Amino acid sequence: MTDRLSLHARVVLATVVAVALTLAAVLAVVLSTFAARERDAVDSRLEATVSDVAGRPAAAGVARNERRRGRRQNRRLERVVARSDQGLIVTELDGRETGRFGLAADDPALEAAGSEAGPADADLGGEPYRVLSARAQLTGADGEARPVRLTVFAPLTDVEERIADLRTRVLLTGLAGLLLSVLLATLLSRLALRRLERLEREADALSEPGSALLSRGGPREIDHLSASLNGMLERIGNADAERDAALEASRRFAADAGHELRTPLATMGADLHTLAGAPGIDPSGQEVVGDLLEQQARMTGLLDALQALARGDAGAALERADVDLGDLAELSLEAARARHPQVAFSFAADDDADLRVTGSLPGLRLAVDNLVENAARHGAGRVTVSATAESGGVSLSVDDDGPGIPEDERDRVRERFERGRDALAGGSGLGLALVDQQVRLHGGTLELGESGLGGLRAALLLPR
Repeated sequence: MTDRLSLHARVVLATVVAVALTLAAVLAVVLSTFAARERDAVDSRLEATVSDVAGRPAAAGVARNERRRGRRQNRRLERVVARSDQGLIVTELDGRETGRFGLAADDPALEAAGSEAGPADADLGGEPYRVLSARAQLTGADGEARPVRLTVFAPLTDVEERIADLRTRVLLTGLAGLLLSVLLATLLSRLALRRLERLEREADALSEPGSALLSRGGPREIDHLSASLNGMLERIGNADAERDAALEASRRFAADAGHELRTPLATMGADLHTLAGAPGIDPSGQEVVGDLLEQQARMTGLLDALQALARGDAGAALERADVDLGDLAELSLEAARARHPQVAFSFAADDDADLRVTGSLPGLRLAVDNLVENAARHGAGRVTVSATAESGGVSLSVDDDGPGIPEDERDRVRERFERGRDALAGGSGLGLALVDQQVRLHGGTLELGESGLGGLRAALLLPR
């Protein structure tokens, strides 16, 4: 998903994620620290109350009025716990309660929750409390000091409310800070990437590699990128110039070689035909002349194929027009019947189908002729050509009943001068290379597969 995001969006997203994580960590620390301090404050008050109650020594001797002494002690305990909004339960060590002061809480779980090891939490009827227990010596009604258990408790409702209030404030502050970070990240990233966007516009405006250079200046990284792109553009421009020179040289060579070789080959062919019809040549001489004629025809065909490949490699612009592949296939079959009268050719196409494509008539004719010729040469006597209209294009298939081409060789035989293991002698290995080149020049594809006749199926798919 992130692979489709722009650099600006990635910068903003990374900034927002970083800010969000930082805010979450800071807010978590603030909340935990505040909560710990609030609870520590409650614990400190509980411990202070226990120390205040348990730290006072019991009165010595027996007072005249024991009840008065007990009342004074109870009032003192009431004042101690009232100062800190707490409650106090005094019990004998045998569990008998002897006094309850301050906050009213009748739940016996309070005493059970108290621990002499330190303050503990208690949940009484859904209300949170903090409870602390300790042992002390208090003077009873008879004037004697007895060991008792003190259970001091304080509600945590206010503390929880303050923590919840702070949590709400912190979350709202964090959301506001996150929103602000999004706005700032968007603004700052646009400012930071402005030079890169200008560089992109300049690169889009280049009509040809090497025709112009990108401007320098700006952040160091962008400046280095501009320099690297300028260097790349210069190298591409030099490579294009060298390629154009090489293509032009190839085009001139093909034209010159074709012109210089075609004339002597034509003359040689005419002389051989004359020699073949001359009287007085014995059968062995006729055989030699026939072989020479065959080799002359092969050389002429090879020269034509090489010139066609050179023109395709040179990237010569194709003169495009509407070409009906059905009509083109019938013309090619008519010529092939004259060359191979022993082969049974057939053609199948839907009369109502639109088999027109936009392309070069000579190039397409060259491709179809080579497919038909290959099928006639390598087949066992039957060749079927079919044309069908496809979605967005036209398909033309040539089937033969020959040995076919093994699947592991179908890519290799598209290369120049490459032939299959079962190919007949005498071929140049350029036929399928020519077909593949012309199909690619027309934006189509060539597929090699198994034919319903038992041999090879070569199918062209050309766009309209």
